[in-house]
Amino acid sequence: MIFLNENLLLVVKHTNGRPVLNLYNISSIANITVDSEYELPESWNNCQIEICSNAAPSKDLTPATRALFYPDPSARMLCVVAKRAIASDPGPVHYKWLFINASYFKPSRRSGLTSVPWTQWGNHCLIREVSQTSPIKGPYAVGTRFVYLEPTPNHGRPRLHTIGFVPYAEWKGSAAWSWRGQKVIMGPFEGSRDIPEKTAGGLAIEDARVTEDNIVLFLVRHHDHVCIHLAHILLFRTMDRASNRPRFCPSLLVLLLTESEYP
Repeated sequence: MIFLNENLLLVVKHTNGRPVLNLYNISSIANITVDSEYELPESWNNCQIEICSNAAPSKDLTPATRALFYPDPSARMLCVVAKRAIASDPGPVHYKWLFINASYFKPSRRSGLTSVPWTQWGNHCLIREVSQTSPIKGPYAVGTRFVYLEPTPNHGRPRLHTIGFVPYAEWKGSAAWSWRGQKVIMGPFEGSRDIPEKTAGGLAIEDARVTEDNIVLFLVRHHDHVCIHLAHILLFRTMDRASNRPRFCPSLLVLLLTESEYP
């Protein structure tokens, strides 16, 4: 589930064996109601569904004085993830990532529960197909920017991926995007790059997060039965469109987060 603002809550539910998104009106704690119900694609019936959180504020706030980027609340994107995994199948894990502008979800003007079919609200969505043999961390979102990490893609260097949403007219399209709604107003611009060994300092990369200006890599070091967790902070600059790779500066700071013993 995800709070869209102080009055609206979006939750994944299953109705008659089919996954849906329920929009709750929580403006009155004493009288919480389901305002609208949004059908998801029928092909998602047997998938695990979750909504990714977005770290950007849902309303205008005064930005930090040194912030390089400010996520526009009106352009804030949501991602609904469907995961199809077969326990006995050693092959790739298949994901479907649905992206939509958060501002699409608004209280209905009708009284009672409003059912919204996929054929209607799907016109405002984008869906990306992801198939991976190695675990994926993410996607993690802030505003219109998403980051996800492949810690060990095909046993190679960890790989960082970015998806930034820009005005729809600037997008040239990609085969990985299997669904493109006719009324979509934002389009994706993607990039990826291997994380240099010197950036991680030879340590294993466990996970990542994203803020308005930074990508945070979570590292782990095992030494003498002690597990040390560190955070490595990178400054997220811009996308190099010539090479289709995200640009970020060298390490700004390494913080010791936790230290624990193990047998």
